[in-house]
Amino acid sequence: MRSITTYKYTNYNAIGKSRVQYSTNTFERIILVLGSVFIPLQNFIPTIGGSSVVFQIFVFMGLYAVVFRTSDLIKAAKHPIFLTIYILLIVALLIEFIHDNADYYQINRLTITVLGSVVYASLCRDRTALRLIIYSYILTSLLLSIGLIVTSFGLMRIIEVGNIQEAGAVRQEIYVERPLGMNWNKMAVVISQGAIIALIVANSKRSMIYTWVFYALAFLSAIGVFLTMSRSGAAILIITALYVTFLIGRIRLKNFVSLILIVVVLAYLIPSTAVSRYEFTDWSLFESPDARMKLLRAAIDHFPEYALSGVGSGNYWGLWGRLSGFGGTHGVLCAHNYFIQVWVYWGILAFLCVLLICWMARKYLPRNVGSDELKLGVKSMLFLLFVYMFTASVIRDKSFAIGIGILVGSNIWVFAKKRLIPRYRVPGHRASNRRLLN
Repeated sequence: MRSITTYKYTNYNAIGKSRVQYSTNTFERIILVLGSVFIPLQNFIPTIGGSSVVFQIFVFMGLYAVVFRTSDLIKAAKHPIFLTIYILLIVALLIEFIHDNADYYQINRLTITVLGSVVYASLCRDRTALRLIIYSYILTSLLLSIGLIVTSFGLMRIIEVGNIQEAGAVRQEIYVERPLGMNWNKMAVVISQGAIIALIVANSKRSMIYTWVFYALAFLSAIGVFLTMSRSGAAILIITALYVTFLIGRIRLKNFVSLILIVVVLAYLIPSTAVSRYEFTDWSLFESPDARMKLLRAAIDHFPEYALSGVGSGNYWGLWGRLSGFGGTHGVLCAHNYFIQVWVYWGILAFLCVLLICWMARKYLPRNVGSDELKLGVKSMLFLLFVYMFTASVIRDKSFAIGIGILVGSNIWVFAKKRLIPRYRVPGHRASNRRLLN
């Protein structure tokens, strides 16, 4: 007679509850979407009580996470990526302290941005929340693109320009009007994010109607990018689109034909004024005092002055910045390069910290993306932000906060490796009967 083996009882109801506690609720999903949409559109929203609505949303999200999601918040804050960012903040604080005319405004704002990123990571705990954040990029991009088409497309169609200088003058005139109240270079990056997500969703394994709808959204967003006449924004869009194509690996024939049609129609519809902005017929333009190369030359010429310990953000935005070639007609300009900006502020140690953060972010990117639109979305957004760092004007840009937040959240919860938990075993049944849990 077969002996009956005694097996340890496992309370799988408790295991199910532990898994459920990591799922986001409806309220958390709403505030995540509101934050993702309002951050790029903050210039359109009036301030309340002297502070922006976006800042108040971040504060509210932070208080909610502290009170109701304390353990998740602590877990996210201890992620290696954030630990590396804390090192950058400490280095920046020490370097700024040793300089005369120290100004901690940039460090304070950068710290607030990091805290907002930690909150985002603690609330992005399941695929539904991540999908809503990713899709909110498309919504924001569509709103901005429609606004640009309504306010600028007709004007650009009737204006004829002959070269890049005239196109730049037209862009400046339109920009002075600021019909959308936002820096157009930054707007191009925001719209590019939505265009890339729409492109990814269009190439997912869905119906033809679904494919055409999201290709149409990508098309409208691409028009918006080129209407900003931002060369950096267009370059970011094209480079990231090529990267997404590489990630997808094999595009189905119907999607390839759709993509070709979109490119052809896009080339036909973009106004000649916007196209002239992207022409590089006279390379001596890069020696113009109005070109970005002026800032790069200033960084190279004054490299010995900031190579080791920087000059401090207070000095950069003060007399040193005005006398070193970073000054313009409206005051001191940003370096338009994240890496150079941090190096000028706080020296080589801060620069190495930024490189380490980029390496850590690459290390924790989703693996084996396949046709998973969420993994493709996270990976492409982080790549886009990395390319954007070479032209970014503000080191505390909230786009980086959302990008790092969804990366950490997806790494801890959404794409975490699954554990094999054996079910209770009944004598005579196979011992390999298992279940998958997050």
